[in-house]
This record gives sequence, C-alpha cells and structure tokens, in this order.
Amino acid sequence: MPGFPKFALRWMTLVSGLMECLCFAGAFTGWTSLVFVLKDEGYYSDLCVNATSANSSVFTDCSAQDSWLSLVYTIGICVNNTLAVPMGLFFDKFGTMAARILVISLYTAGTLMLAFSSADVPILVFPAVLCIILAGLTLMITNIQTSNLFGSHRSTIIALHTGMTCSGSGVFLIVKVLHEKGVSLRSSFLFISACSVIHVLRTFLLLPKTHIPYPLPENYTYGTACCGQSNGTAQEEVGMTPANGNAQEEVGMTPANGNAQEESGKAPANGNAQEESGKAPANGNAQEESGKAPANGNAQRAMERETAPYQPWPRPPQSSAVNGPSFRSCVLSWFFLSHLVWFSACRLTCEFLYVSLNSMITHLADGNVVHVNRYTDAFAIVQLCGALCAPWNGRIMDRNKGKQRAPGEDRCPPETEKEADLRSSALSLFITALLSLLFCVCASIPVLPLQYLTFALQVTCISFLYSGNSALISIAFPSYFYGRLHGLITFLCTFVVLLHYPLMIVVTDILQGDPLYVFVGLTFVTLLSFIYPLFIYLHCRRLAAHRCSLNPS
Repeated sequence: MPGFPKFALRWMTLVSGLMECLCFAGAFTGWTSLVFVLKDEGYYSDLCVNATSANSSVFTDCSAQDSWLSLVYTIGICVNNTLAVPMGLFFDKFGTMAARILVISLYTAGTLMLAFSSADVPILVFPAVLCIILAGLTLMITNIQTSNLFGSHRSTIIALHTGMTCSGSGVFLIVKVLHEKGVSLRSSFLFISACSVIHVLRTFLLLPKTHIPYPLPENYTYGTACCGQSNGTAQEEVGMTPANGNAQEEVGMTPANGNAQEESGKAPANGNAQEESGKAPANGNAQEESGKAPANGNAQRAMERETAPYQPWPRPPQSSAVNGPSFRSCVLSWFFLSHLVWFSACRLTCEFLYVSLNSMITHLADGNVVHVNRYTDAFAIVQLCGALCAPWNGRIMDRNKGKQRAPGEDRCPPETEKEADLRSSALSLFITALLSLLFCVCASIPVLPLQYLTFALQVTCISFLYSGNSALISIAFPSYFYGRLHGLITFLCTFVVLLHYPLMIVVTDILQGDPLYVFVGLTFVTLLSFIYPLFIYLHCRRLAAHRCSLNPS
C-alpha cells in the first residue's frame, strides 16, 4: 500500500489481525456453547434412551449423545494436529498469501457444512469441525508474524494473538444466545461464511505475499499496491539473512545425547562468518564455536543478536552449517523433548474441560437445566478473558528485552540477549505448570460454585500455555524451522489429546458423569510439566558457568 503511512499500516495490520483471531481463528474454544445448541436441535438425539434410577424413577439417559459429541471434537482436534505439520511446511515454503487462501477456503467450507447440517444429517458436523479448527490454527500462525514489526515487544504481541485466539469462545456464545432468541443455526453460520470476504481483503491489503522478515529491513513495506503488484516481496528477501553474514547461535540447542553438535562451513566472501568447530566444553552441554573473530566485533554481535518470537524464513537456508543447526538436530534435542512433555501434559489437563464440562456441570447440578445453562454461559464468558491474561505472559518473557545487560560476577562476561530471553522464559513456564496444577486441584473438588474459579484458572492456563509455546519455539530453535516445528509439536500432541475420548467414556459409562477421579489422575500428570522450567533453569546456569570459563582472568 504505497503512500500509506507506515506506522498506521502496521497498526491496522495488528488490530485487524487481533480481531481475526478473536472472531474466527479461536471460534472452537466455544465448543461447549455449540454443543448446547446441537443438543437442543436434536443432533444424535436418537442415542438417548430411557433409564431407571436407583429410586425406580424413569429418566432420559443421554450419555451416549454426550460421548458422540465429545468424539466429534476429539477427532477434529486430532486430525487437525496430524495435518499441522504439512500446513506448517506449506506456510514455510509458499508464504502467507498462499497459506491464507487455502485456509480461508477451508474455513468457509466448514461454516457452510455446519449451516446445512441438521438433526437428520448430523454427519456433516465431523468435516465441518475439522475444517474450522485447522483453518483457525493456520490463521493464527499467519497473524503471529506481525510481532516482527514491533521491535522489543514481540513476545507481548505474540501473546496478544494467542490470547485473542483463546478468547474466541464468544462467537459460539453469540450463536447460542441468538439461537435462544429464535435465530436459526443455519442463518448464523451463513453470516459467518459471508465474513470470509474480510479475510480475503486482509490477505491482499494488510499482509505480505511471503513472510515478514526479522531483522526488519529499513524502509520495509508490504501489502498490495493499487496497480495490483505486491511491493513487499523483494524487501522481505533482504531480511532473510543477518547483515554481516554471521551464523546464528541458538542458545537452546542441546542435543538429546548430551554432546555438542559439530558444525563447520565456508565463510562468506566478506569474511564475517564464524567457522564453527565441534569441540565440546567439559560439561558436554553447550556448543563452543572457534575461529578468528573479525576485529570489528561481528562475532560478539552475532552471539548477542536478538531472537524474535516469530522469525519465518521464506525458504530453508542453503547451508545449515553456516546458518545454524539442522532440523534433525532440533527434533533430537533435549529442549524439544522437554518442551513436548510440558506442552502435552498441560494441554491434556486443561483441554479436558472442553469435552467434560457438560457432563460435569450436569452431575454437580443434579440435572438442573437452568444451572447447566448458566454455568455453560459463564464458562464461555470467562473464556473471553484469555485476551487479558496472555499479554502478562508476554511481558514476563519480554522483561529483559532492550535492557542494558549487567556484567557478570567478577571476570564473567555479560549474558547474551538470547540467553536472557531463555532465562526469562523459565519463569513463564513455571507459572504455566503451576496454573495447570491449581486448575486440576480445583476441578477435583465437587462443589458447583467453586467451578467459577476452575473456569478462571483454566482460561489463564490455556492463555499462558499457547503464548508460551509459540514464543519458546522461536527462542530455543532456529526461526526458519518455526512452521514445521510448531506443526510437529502440535502433531505429536495428537497422541495425548486422543486420551480425551477414552477418559470421557470412563466419566460417562463408569463414573456416571462424575469426572472427579479423572481430574485427580490428571493432577499427577500435571507434575510432569515442571520438568521443562527446571531444565531451562539448569541449562542457563550451565551457560553462565561456561561463559565464565571462557574468560579466564
């Protein structure tokens, strides 16, 4: 958009992206509200049967209906997680415009299938849920790169996007309220389908064709010119590699076997790149680079280069030896494994409430429909607060950015900014694990009014979890692998999320709708999430000791 003020363009991109995450990308966080509407419309009502209670009274048992609707959501999440890897690769290779055109088509198809589904044709709900969830995740990822436009506030911006996505439950809550006022499900989803025009306009006017680079080149512009040509693509290529050609040091890359990665490569013609050797320090955990550093201090600047929470590269580097570790070494590192355990444990516990809420509230309210409706609405409203919680996590992770780093004790040199970012993230990870633990404990207490606190802890934990996941991937790993690493972690979590359905079967068929014992078990699972912050804390201490050992007095 030539001639348009750069400052205004960036803020329009940010604000419109946040609204897109709030109103569309995170819509399925409001699944519990949609379940209420689907049950009221009679979806899978043929699974309800008459049963006799202990006091010989006859009641309608719809546990099979609850299980089937839970299966819809679980399958949608799992298939979405499975396709996250190819979607990440597609985004990394073909760029923003191509990825968004694909997912906008999926999103529109999903909303249209929901619009034309009915109690007679409930099978359409399955592909509809899949399309909307998959498209929503990719829409969020394409918007997260906006954080590269805002300097030292990148972690806060990425947290805002994930927070807005986690707060997307308001869309289906509005659908539920309109349904109670007489507006049909078909009318609501036809309107949502028509809103896809807004996504298309944003794609061509407010986003680049490929990616927003980091570091951001001077006079960088993006969007579509009035004559129909993209004016941001060429400048995006400028920001692909560091200006001095130095290899990027990844603080978080500790291979799973505990040995340092051996890398070597040719220096660029300008002589600014460092030649790396595989000589590992005594502790075997940090990577030591050797080679002559230029007199102008490029080596030190390369070590201190700030890592953005989201740094997409238009294509993988030609030489992994020059540009950083390989994709295989990233996946086999202890950082990746511990990150996966942390994310999986927290996600299993916090997201189980999505599939068990209706059964849990029905059990605690003794089947009182008024109470079930009230608490379902309260849960959806509390989900809107995710946008207020996530930025606090971003501020925790950004708190060391832009600050003058204090010199180390005695003869130790100051820590690099990348190392400071990693150290800041340890507190964020610990808070997320603690929130997950408190949520499980609270959900295990069978007191109905206490569930308001359970809802608040759940949305706070989810907001911290997703914002921390996105930011940590970019801090600990090379930016040009962001899309595929994000997708791979999401895919591997599929095998954990699959546990939601058998756990729900246990709740409905064995525990008569009471999830108490399941939440007690999940409380112990949550303890695994404390491994990651402890690992990062110890890793940062090893890095500090290594810095001191490299600077003998």
